Amino acid sequence: MAPSICGPKLMLALGVVAGAVGCERSAPTPDVAVRDAWARAVAVPDTASGPGWNSAVYLELLNEGRADDRLVGASTRVARSTEIHESRVEDGVMRMRPVGGVAVPAGGHVALEPGGLHIMLIGVTRSLAAGDTIDVTLTFATSPPLRIPVPVQQR
Repeated sequence: MAPSICGPKLMLALGVVAGAVGCERSAPTPDVAVRDAWARAVAVPDTASGPGWNSAVYLELLNEGRADDRLVGASTRVARSTEIHESRVEDGVMRMRPVGGVAVPAGGHVALEPGGLHIMLIGVTRSLAAGDTIDVTLTFATSPPLRIPVPVQQR
């Protein structure tokens, strides 16, 4: 009689493997959400053809997960390009500069707001009027891209 392939040793081995897989812990993950997003209204003349019209997106990022993450970029169809910027006063003058990303700590939040961090919309391709909504996709180091509706406001 041929030996059974479902003998007690095989069943024990399968049980050990299944137990090890079931007990394996996954790495902590971020869980980023957005709150209070808005974009600044801007009027772009019909005759505008250059990259001189800009706007900005402001929002709060909340990381309800157990691992840090980082906002590393954004995109939208209403601008030729986007950059994450920081505004700060240097020698009495407000200056803006691009930053490589924004840390979003586990269990924490970070505000992108006027006069500080923001997503710069460079070369806006059409007017953004109060009451409009634009789609913006946020890109993170760890989390999947997050597409959000952003209301345009006059502030």
